[in-house]
Amino acid sequence: MAKNLTFYLADQNPHRDRSLGITNITKTLMGGLAQLPNYSLSQVVSESSFAFEDDRIKKHTLPWRTDNSKVNRLLTDNLHPLFLKKIPADIWLYPKGYLPFLSKPDGVVVGLMHDALLLHYADKYPHFRSRLDLAYWLNILKTSLRKCDYVLTVSESAKKQLTDVCERYNIAQPKIFVTYEASDFESLEPSNFTDKGNYVIHLASEQPHKCTLPLLKFWKQLSETDKNLPDLHLIGKICPESEKLVTAIPGVVRKSHLPEEVFVDEIRKARALLFPSESEGFGLPAIESYFLNTPVVYVEGTSVAEIMEKDTKAGEFSLSSFESFKKALNDVLNLTPEEIAESRAKLLDRFSKRRYLANVDQALASIN
Repeated sequence: MAKNLTFYLADQNPHRDRSLGITNITKTLMGGLAQLPNYSLSQVVSESSFAFEDDRIKKHTLPWRTDNSKVNRLLTDNLHPLFLKKIPADIWLYPKGYLPFLSKPDGVVVGLMHDALLLHYADKYPHFRSRLDLAYWLNILKTSLRKCDYVLTVSESAKKQLTDVCERYNIAQPKIFVTYEASDFESLEPSNFTDKGNYVIHLASEQPHKCTLPLLKFWKQLSETDKNLPDLHLIGKICPESEKLVTAIPGVVRKSHLPEEVFVDEIRKARALLFPSESEGFGLPAIESYFLNTPVVYVEGTSVAEIMEKDTKAGEFSLSSFESFKKALNDVLNLTPEEIAESRAKLLDRFSKRRYLANVDQALASIN
């Protein structure tokens, strides 16, 4: 008998908030699971939120928007189980991983959780976000872990982050399945290696865990001794200290937000992606870069290393060592097209949509 699986999507407004990545993976999940005979899918949406358009998936639409009022959003996210009791769900699935404070829907509750970055910020960068904001979202994370019966997460590293939260706050640990993740980039045309430009790329950020500033300090040090460095293309916003540093480094090209096709081509034609993030749940840009035949420089001991090191031949470095970064960059820039293509093929197999859906299906099938 098919399991009734209901997706809560009213909190996904990708035109307004930062849920585009979650929405993309939601599309992959819903599109794949809808094709399996062992699930009957439905979705809870608002008038403004993302909805998956498929005749096989029943839609329950809340008659208000969730993108134009914090009050609407808070009330909807926290009270929806009270007025959706008639939905016959065996499993409620929350792709954003945020569960209601005040109530819990009937049935088994499964949350997708990518990381515990909030705890990382509370410990290492408590002044980067307001105390109230940090406390609110950390409380959401703790509440969600308490109320989830099961969690789907994207790496062993992410699983450890979540179990660390449970241990610190004395939360009974839900069953956590590691499903890994997939990307739409798997269907894109990769570089043929003749179209590569003489530049590397970094997805810059003001957020300190992305480590744009430490990367720029390394790059400045490199530029003082190596006059044959490729250009460094920075895509995204950077902090004031990074802005000041960039003016003193030759060959740095600033780029703001790019249209999707231009962004993809920028990665495709780069010689490497520099990904110095100190904490991630998965590190999707790393596999997406390799899917385009662009190798990656990444930080040891992170989820990105977990994803990369088995199938790639170079790129790992320590954030505390300039020499380590220098060697990793040199090794990556000297990879042959054959070596890069081999790594791409292995990563495409391990992190394909087909395999991701099989992992999720296996996890959901084990839930009684």
